[in-house]
Amino acid sequence: MFSFINKLCFFDIYPKKQLKLRDFQEFRFVIDDNWNNVTNGNIWLCYFDKNKQIDEITEINNMDKKLISSRDDVEHIANKSIGYVSYKIKTGQIGLLFIKKDYQNLNLGKQILLNIINELTVDNKQIWAVTTQDHPFWSNVFEQSFEFTRRPHNSVTGSGYLLNIDKFNKYKEEYDL
Repeated sequence: MFSFINKLCFFDIYPKKQLKLRDFQEFRFVIDDNWNNVTNGNIWLCYFDKNKQIDEITEINNMDKKLISSRDDVEHIANKSIGYVSYKIKTGQIGLLFIKKDYQNLNLGKQILLNIINELTVDNKQIWAVTTQDHPFWSNVFEQSFEFTRRPHNSVTGSGYLLNIDKFNKYKEEYDL
């Protein structure tokens, strides 16, 4: 029988430090949404650790951002980041949300998603993501405010998660977000 101290040491159940988005450098890239034919309709946010990725941050700061015009250009930068998200401003689709393993489960994804939802709800009645059922993040985030559906938007044929705005607003009120 393990003591409480042994469990803490051997099973790594110390509470992990929760990260703050302000400790990361955000780079915003706007490219055309070719799927929906919307000029400047695809937003990419890439996040870099201010303490560990100083060289990468300096390199991006020195780039001519006007030369970054395609998905390939942005993906090249995103792959160097600790996390990134891609979303379509006119349709409310969250296309990609990725956080590197060392930064997962530390509240960073929720903070990024909260900012995106606040931006997308200005022009959209629906916020959605195409993914598999029982996805560990989408099925649980914000007290299950995203609900699984067979077809989250009329522009797709696959299944995914659709944000229940009322449920999400109750969550925001409860946690004063």
